Amino acid sequence: MTYRRWKIAQAPFAEAAFALLQRRNVALGEQGRARRRPFDPAVADRIIVRLNRAPGLKVLLRDDPELPSWPTVARWRREQPAFDRVLKAMIEGWRSKPRPVPEPLAQDVLGHIVDGGSFGSYSRRPGGPARNTLRRWMRDPEFAYRVAQACEWREEWYCDQIALLAEQATPGNLGELKRRVGHLKGQLGRLRRRPTKPLPPERRGKRGG
Repeated sequence: MTYRRWKIAQAPFAEAAFALLQRRNVALGEQGRARRRPFDPAVADRIIVRLNRAPGLKVLLRDDPELPSWPTVARWRREQPAFDRVLKAMIEGWRSKPRPVPEPLAQDVLGHIVDGGSFGSYSRRPGGPARNTLRRWMRDPEFAYRVAQACEWREEWYCDQIALLAEQATPGNLGELKRRVGHLKGQLGRLRRRPTKPLPPERRGKRGG
């Protein structure tokens, strides 16, 4: 009632309210037409081209006001199977691209390996990622190389320990040393089933370097 009295008593207020209502109706009309926007092959091609550089379809549509809304594109995908197949292939390809492993996490994994661990033992740590997640990280070429290098250093450490024990052998401790050496060799054999191929000699670096 107060709103109606203001409109009757104050002509400028009534005019401003009418103009605001008109603008709202125009905006609602544009939004309604946008939702019913028919499939446009040229716009679809533009989406496909730009999706190669965008971090995702939703982000692309959100950041470009000239492109249709997400609901409109969803309808286009239902109406145009060929357009939907292209988008699915591009989105799947983007998702499968290797992403760098965060450096603090990479350092932790590599240190664990050098200290005698493996993907399996790392995944069993409290809050550790699943083994399949660790293997998926191997899509990152830099991380895969560093894992291979860490595995080489881990094997060197075991070989060094075996050599040190052999140097300490005496008639009195031979049985105990054989047991310890056998244990180390068993662990080394299991750890050689590594998640990556061994590095060629020319690519191996010095441990700790």
